[in-house]
This record gives sequence, C-alpha cells and structure tokens, in this order.
Amino acid sequence: MFRIRLSSFHSCGYSYAILCWGLFTLYCIWFQATRLYSYWLRQQRIKGIDRQPFVMPGTSLYKKCDFLVRIPFVTNLIAAKHIVGVFILCVVNVLWSLWAPFVYTDAGWVLPAVGLMDRRLAFIAMVNWDFAIIFGTRNNIITHMSGLTYESLIPFHRWLGRLGLAEYVLHVVWRIIAGYQRTHVVADSLFRNTEYTTGTISTLGYLLMYLTSFEYVRRNHFEVFYYSHIFGFIIGTAFACWHETTCFLYFIPCIIFWLLDRAVRSYRSWFVKSTPIRVDETVAQTATQEGILRVLFEQNGFNNFAPGQYGFFAIASKANKWWQFAFASNWRPFTISEIFRGKKSDVASTNSKEIEERVMSGEKKNEKGHSEDSLLNFDINTPEGVSQLAQLRRRAPGVSAPNSEESILATVHIKGLGNYTRRILRAAAAGDDFAVKVDGPYGTKLDYRDHKVIACYALGIGATPAMTLIKDCVERRAAGVKTVTTEHIYFIWCVRVSEEYTSFMDMLAYWNEKCKSAILPISLTVFIHVTRQKSGENLLEGYPGSDVFYGTRPDIPGYMQMIEDEEKQRGRDHSHVYVHTCGTDDFMRTVWNTALKHDWDTHRETFDF
Repeated sequence: MFRIRLSSFHSCGYSYAILCWGLFTLYCIWFQATRLYSYWLRQQRIKGIDRQPFVMPGTSLYKKCDFLVRIPFVTNLIAAKHIVGVFILCVVNVLWSLWAPFVYTDAGWVLPAVGLMDRRLAFIAMVNWDFAIIFGTRNNIITHMSGLTYESLIPFHRWLGRLGLAEYVLHVVWRIIAGYQRTHVVADSLFRNTEYTTGTISTLGYLLMYLTSFEYVRRNHFEVFYYSHIFGFIIGTAFACWHETTCFLYFIPCIIFWLLDRAVRSYRSWFVKSTPIRVDETVAQTATQEGILRVLFEQNGFNNFAPGQYGFFAIASKANKWWQFAFASNWRPFTISEIFRGKKSDVASTNSKEIEERVMSGEKKNEKGHSEDSLLNFDINTPEGVSQLAQLRRRAPGVSAPNSEESILATVHIKGLGNYTRRILRAAAAGDDFAVKVDGPYGTKLDYRDHKVIACYALGIGATPAMTLIKDCVERRAAGVKTVTTEHIYFIWCVRVSEEYTSFMDMLAYWNEKCKSAILPISLTVFIHVTRQKSGENLLEGYPGSDVFYGTRPDIPGYMQMIEDEEKQRGRDHSHVYVHTCGTDDFMRTVWNTALKHDWDTHRETFDF
C-alpha cells in the first residue's frame, strides 16, 4: 500500500519536469548516436568502402506513423504519431495531477480534493509552458542537441502552450468560484487581495497571447500576433511570479533561454552587416499572377548555410517616410533560393551604392580596379549578355569549405501572397531603394547525401527550397564529392502560369550543364505543369527526359510509381529515395503520404508560427 503526499504542490511540478527532461535527454542521446553513425558511414565512403546504412527493426512501421492528417479547426498537418504523443502527454498530465509525486507508504492512497488538484494543475502547466517558451526560441542549445529545428519545434510550442493554458484555466476558474463563495461579491472573485489581483492580471496576459494566435490573426495581422505574444508573455509571466513566488523556479530557465535568444537575434540582425545589392520584380503582378520579387544581398553570416535553410528578413522601401519603423518591426521568414561564395578582399569597406559595381578579388584587375574573374564583375543594372545571376552561378565556386575569407551572396524569391509582400512588390516595380536586414540562417540541414535518388515536389514559389537542394547536390557530384551518393534527381514542379518557371530557366540550364560535366555521375529529370494555360512553349526541349505540360496537374502517385519503375530498370535501390516537398498543406499532405506508402524518406518544407 502507498499514500500520496498532498502537502507540496511544488513536488508535483518538479517531478513532472524531471520526467519530461529525462525523456528528452534520452532522445537527444539517441539522435547524437545516429549522427555519429552517419558521419562514420561517410568517412568509410571517402576511403572507398560503400557500406549500406543499418536499418533498425521496426523502422518501416515507425515511418507509417508519420502519416499526415487534418484536424478541422485545429491544424491542417499533423502526423499520426504526434496525435498519439499528445494523447499520451495528456494522460501523463492527468496522472500527475491526481497522484504525483507518488510517495509510497503503508497507509494506502487517497484522491486529492478538487481544491488541491487545481493548484497541482497550475504547477504542471508551468512545466508545459517552460517547454513551450524554449521551443519558441530560434537560438538555443536544444536544436543542436536534438536535431529538431525551430520550425519543427513550433508545432510542439503550440500544443504545449494550449495544454498548459487549459490546465491554468481550470485553476483560475476554481479560484474564482472559491473567491466568490467566501463573500458573494463578484469583485472579490478576481481582486479580493494581492494574490487574486496578480493572478487575474497574469491570466489576462496569457489570454491575450492565446486570442491573438489564431491562424486568421497570424496570417492577416502578423504584427498584432507577434507583439501581442511578446507583451502578453511579459505581463503574464511577471504577474504569475508575483502571484506565486515558486513560479520563479519554473520560469527562470526559459526566461534565460528567451533573453539569450533575443540577444543573439539582435546581434545577427543589427550587427552582422547585410548589404542589399538589388531588390527587383522578376515576375510582374497581373490579374492571374501575384508577382515574384527577387532580393539579392550579401550576408557573411551565411557562411555555414545548408540547403533548405531560411532567414528572417526585414525589408522596407526607403520611399516610405515610416520605413525605419517598418524596417525594425516587420520580420518575415523566407527560404534562400540560391547562394554564391567568393573571395572577400575586394568587397571590404564598400557601401550599398558601390556594391552594385564591385567585384571580388583575383589576380587580374579591370579598369575599375577589380578582378575580371570575380563574382560581381559586371554592372548589375544592365541587360547585356547573360543575366547577372547567370554570371554569378558560373563564376562562383560550386563547392567550397565555409571560411571567414569568403564573401557570401544569396537570393530570396518572394511571391506577393499577403499585404506585406504585395507592398514590397509594388515598391520594387516603382524602382524604390530598399533597406534589408537578415537574421539567419535557420532550419534543418537536409540529410539527402546517403540517398541514391532525390524526388522534389514543389508548388509555385515553394520550388525555392528544392532549388537550393538540387544545386547543392549537382555541384557536389560535379566536383567529385564522394560523400554524396545521389545519382538521379527528379524535380516535379506545378505553377499557375509559365512566367513563374521561365524566370528560373537559367538556373535549370546551369544544373543541366553541371550534370553533363560532372566527375561523378548525376542526372536530372524535370517535369513542369502549368495549370492555368492550355498551351505554351516547351523550354525544356533538349533536357533529357524532361517536359512541360500545360493545362494539367501532376499525378503525384503516378510520378512516384514511375520513379520506382525507372529505378528498378536502372538497377538502383528504388527503396532508398529522398522525397522533398513544399507547397500548400493539401499538396504536401498528398506527397508526404504517398511517399510513405513507398517506404521512402520524406521532408516537407513548411513554416507556420
């Protein structure tokens, strides 16, 4: 027999915290072990020993649990395993609220009174919020320990926040009832004394965070969501610690993480210099096309960039008299579409006007004092010859080790899908000057190198993360990098109008050139579907096995079966395919679930606060 000790609500909270951190630590140890194993496999490959990766028993069954489903009014993309995980977490929370800290005695056990249980729930809620706050920071050691990146932790941030709020509301409602029953005065149920008053104010702060975090507010009034989140967090947490001083023990760790994150973000965005080279409209806005904006910039903080990563950008037109305020308050995540590396010596001490004419150092100088083989040895505003980005692609070294002597140039492509991006597009079309700040890079380093086949499925501007992946893979194979085993890439891209893909044609041509001259064999197949045009020009003629289809949508299951059949004919391992997808929720859910049926490895490029 055992008896539950009821005198310490704090013991319920810290025992739950120990359980959660213990399980998370075990996961991190497992992840680091798998990384060491992958590193060992690649070292063996460099030595000429091609070992097949060990597949743990049950891996195929576990993959099936990645099946994505939609929960109406809650989320459009959630894996079945996460639904199970949330359910188990809720059960653990109920068990802890009833019986923690599980002190065994000979006297038996009792069920706590409701008046005690609500306070136990409040301490459990603080632990859940502790994790939610840490998972909501961009820069922390957790991402390095676990391999879970900021955007992949955001869904857990939301679930833990909601669970904690539900538990906290139960505590608040019961305290309101108890306060009213004491004096039967409504005001006393909220402001009877300092404890009640601070608890009420704390509740209002957290409710502000919750009510402004619905998808409609996030997507249509992002600044309201973002700054309400910060203000509500500060008010709610400060008054919670005043309400109950034990809260300091739970909130101090996550507040330290949050303050460090804010410091790192401020340093990277305001002190690591970002130089805008050009902001221009590559696809004009029309009745059928939202328009696409290209931002070319220099940012040496991207020297460790990996395919699929993104940055947070503040972009403001200087023609707007409020541009400095907009510049500081409007930050959006955008995926890097291309990156270029070059020598640094000629670009030091240049301003944003000079950078349009500058180049990077080399042995032979032109009439402007710059090297003729440097990355920016051209006037970026003139149309003569091939495009400026075409020159950048062919002059920049395809593969180089990150180092402090490099200057990093990158592009992002932004579609006019919201009020903020449409304003920037209109300003770019008018020829305005822009200020650009960058915080990044963030995101996962796509682990595609051990796969013989890559299949990228993209919808509209969602092609940009796939483009960095394809370029990186093609350049590494072309340079003879043995740690990359990929031999074939499929790129299936669906766009509304042909202008969306024609603006990227030189990039596709560059990949094709690299495939033909590669040291290690690599081939590329591209299929483009233009949905809102019945006919048009096929610009992929001459690209082996590639084609452009007008008036149709891609048959995703059909393409995957075609890939499997073709890889069988080539004698390659058709079960070891890496599938990458980016697009709408419905599109990604279809691609993801179909790939799981083939038992393929998958990655979806999605970002949702």
